[in-house]
Amino acid sequence: MALRYTACTFRVMYAHNFYKTVEFMKHIFTIVFFCIFSTSIISAQSGTLDTSFGVEGKIITPFYSNELIVWDAAMQKDSKIVLSGEGSLILTDTLSGISVIRYQTNGLLDSSFGVNGRAVYDFGYYSTGKAIAAQADGKILSAGWEVIDPFNNDKNNVVVVRFLNDGKIDSTFGKNGELIVNFGKNPVINDVVIQPDSKIIIGGSLGPDFFLIRCDDDGKIDSSFGTNGYVTTSFSGLSSIRSIVLQSDNKILVGGSADGVAAFARYTSNGSLDQSFGNQGKFTYNFNTEYSIIYNIILLPDGSFIASGKVGGFNENMLISKFNSDGTANSTFANNGNIVIKFSQLQSKAVSAFLQSDNKIVVTGSAYKAFTGGDEEFTLCRLLPNGNFDSTFGINGLTVTDFGEQYLEYTIASFSINDKILTVGAAGTRDIPEGSATLLAQYNNDLSRRQILITKIKHWIQHHNGIEWNYNSNISSYVVQRSYDGIHFSSIARITASNTSNYTYADPSPLAGNNYYRLQTTSSSGAVNYSNVIAVTNSDIKISPNPATNSLHIEGLLSSNKTKITVVDFAGNIVISQQLTPNSGSSYNLNIVSLKPGNYLLKIESQADVVTKSFVKE
Repeated sequence: MALRYTACTFRVMYAHNFYKTVEFMKHIFTIVFFCIFSTSIISAQSGTLDTSFGVEGKIITPFYSNELIVWDAAMQKDSKIVLSGEGSLILTDTLSGISVIRYQTNGLLDSSFGVNGRAVYDFGYYSTGKAIAAQADGKILSAGWEVIDPFNNDKNNVVVVRFLNDGKIDSTFGKNGELIVNFGKNPVINDVVIQPDSKIIIGGSLGPDFFLIRCDDDGKIDSSFGTNGYVTTSFSGLSSIRSIVLQSDNKILVGGSADGVAAFARYTSNGSLDQSFGNQGKFTYNFNTEYSIIYNIILLPDGSFIASGKVGGFNENMLISKFNSDGTANSTFANNGNIVIKFSQLQSKAVSAFLQSDNKIVVTGSAYKAFTGGDEEFTLCRLLPNGNFDSTFGINGLTVTDFGEQYLEYTIASFSINDKILTVGAAGTRDIPEGSATLLAQYNNDLSRRQILITKIKHWIQHHNGIEWNYNSNISSYVVQRSYDGIHFSSIARITASNTSNYTYADPSPLAGNNYYRLQTTSSSGAVNYSNVIAVTNSDIKISPNPATNSLHIEGLLSSNKTKITVVDFAGNIVISQQLTPNSGSSYNLNIVSLKPGNYLLKIESQADVVTKSFVKE
């Protein structure tokens, strides 16, 4: 309005001078254009809402009565987001079941999943899905508990349900898709993760103790873990696991709280406490406050880890801490290893975090006005690797998002997706006392504007468990990363760049089954990028020669099984597909004369297993 008033005033004052009026309007147009252009730049600043997503960066999906409450979220391999909680598909007074909802990458409900994007499993009792995990094959695990007797918590059961990628129950898991276990104590489940060998670890509390249970991929309890498949760890007072992470050495790191303070433990792959960690495998950490709790742990490439949660008593604030791999505090991070973040007059907590490819740390959570009934707000912060605020993100490293006064919102998870930051949460509503809603907010990130450097892995070095790649100028370092599912990568080696024409790395301890490898490259200017991904299976099947020219010899086939052999190029096209009949022998010569020179994936499918190997056609 100020610009419009100035222009009108000028035209009245200088109507007799057309030339001056035109010249003035040119200046006005220039100012308006500059303001619009500047606004577009500001809107794309890292940490601001992505206005191309939903309505000004936010999406609200309302539900009513006991239709849905969500507690956890996970990202599938195709970047779709699944949320787990409790609810029913219809507006009734029946007890809620485990509910899973799925969103497409554009924030819309995925109609190909369940009923209009939702699937519900009813145990016949009140049940809730407190934790969720996405498998590499598209299947979805939801873990929680069911209440058999509300007056006797010891009758409650641990429950795990597995859904197929379309939302139907996977009848091959447990008993008709469900695993139900009663331990004679009150169970609480807070997290679930999937090991590289597809075994499933579920954690929380059992009575007053830390609690882990492990089952096989088919939903049967893994008796080789702990005592008859489960582990409990005692601290002083009530304790509970909130976050589980898997290390590249197959150790299991957990964090949560014990007797009101942050607590951690680390276990070997068989469920024993790792004596090299903390005090005989566990420790508590007092931040000189009356209360603290850890909600999330992320591993760093050097084996150290970031723990985030909340600290305080009546005045809780977001907490982010860094610990060395042995559990000692990392004094080089922030203020002697810790940073406490206050959002103006709001109390806050950190519930989720992830590490960007440039090693910056994104932490998301909630902030609220205590004792006033005020609604919570989404909060984000981004830290540099040393624990200082990243001033290029939001306002001095912080961002707060409000969905409106009618919502009592809270965050549950955050993800890096398509060079953006997606935060997922839920809310109750003021207008409808029994109403609820899921909330999505997407933020701009600066990774997409970084210099792109591409390094391509040439091939897998057969019999040496190694990869080879060419030298690329201006790169200062390479980090070899390995994954068990092609989604979650861990750094296993760092190589400083030199003028070597080509590089090799041999993996001294590849995972059982599938191994996925990629390179993270960092340029001299700090630009970070990733190579292609190579999939390798550590199995008895061997191929030779590699590289091959006319024929690829495959050894170690199970001759009694029907076997399908598929060759796929790196564009995803199937270039060879052959079906072998049973009893055709343990070896086979595959004709590859028709293939063009390049890298290929060989997929061998049988009733017993699926094996993937890479090879090079010369």
